[in-house]
Amino acid sequence: MNCDCSDCSARYLCGGCNPHCRFRHCDGHCDHCAAICGRRHDLSTRLQEVNGLELDMPLSPQPQGIPLPHFIPQLIAPPDMPVMLDRESIIGIGISLVFTPKGLISDRVGGEDGHGVRWEWWLSERPRLLLLGNTQDPLLESLWAVMPEMRLFGTARTINFDLATSLNFSLYVERPRLEHLYNVKRTWLTISQLQRETPNLVPIPHLQWFREDELKRQISLLKEEGFHTITINLQTVREKWIWQRILRGLETVKDQYPEVRPIFTGVSSLKTMARLRQIFPWCCFCNSVCQYLAQRHIRLRREGMRLVRETVTGNPSVVMSHSIAVYKQFLQELSRSAR
Repeated sequence: MNCDCSDCSARYLCGGCNPHCRFRHCDGHCDHCAAICGRRHDLSTRLQEVNGLELDMPLSPQPQGIPLPHFIPQLIAPPDMPVMLDRESIIGIGISLVFTPKGLISDRVGGEDGHGVRWEWWLSERPRLLLLGNTQDPLLESLWAVMPEMRLFGTARTINFDLATSLNFSLYVERPRLEHLYNVKRTWLTISQLQRETPNLVPIPHLQWFREDELKRQISLLKEEGFHTITINLQTVREKWIWQRILRGLETVKDQYPEVRPIFTGVSSLKTMARLRQIFPWCCFCNSVCQYLAQRHIRLRREGMRLVRETVTGNPSVVMSHSIAVYKQFLQELSRSAR
């Protein structure tokens, strides 16, 4: 069963079939298929749920002057010595630590007793807390299903979060173009939902694209609606041709919206950070590597552009702070050399 672009409601947006799509010649058993394509029996229902694929949801300008550090450590568990994080200006926490699949507050950040993350994790008032919408697809789909009812972002604000990214729905290379457009729309709808739920949680949209046309549409949206700080998740980029495609897209972003400030998540390599800083000298990075390694009694040491892992003893939070300092020092050096 082949794709039929002439009968597809999204043909004016998608740019034609994805040559890498492994669903181009499907067997028509939509009930057993997770892909979103123009042949689905329930496609009209899916599109009605997101009010079509145009990026026309109501949005408000992002607050101005959001100060970003060079590096944001992401926590994957409560810190052993929270005082070691007092000097951080922003701390990232993944949404999988915060909410259950039913949209309830996780026991790991306080359960339903009304206490916030700061109280439960003994974090000081100085660092601002960033809720990161990057997680595995099953949890994202569960949260999407309960999002309007559970008011996830309003809840996030009540438990001490100051900033939040949109949910980061995946754009897989081997999936149909219609699914790419569908997930781009859903990502932006979570920003719209956030702004409806609370004016006190700073919204940070994920920028993701497969083809340049949807990238340019989103750049126009960022400029028109007043969004200057974005996040771009690069954690799953492995293949060289995809990386080159992303670099070309980032150059387009810089050319068309030079004032934009990206937060790159999932980047741990110093060489990759340096390459991205060539495009955006003011960009920020966020990863969970420092705490992940510290829990295994490993800290990072730098040799030029290479990170060396050392096995050490001591409190994991102290070990983590050493690794954080390695990233910060490197990025500060890049910033000074760019002046």
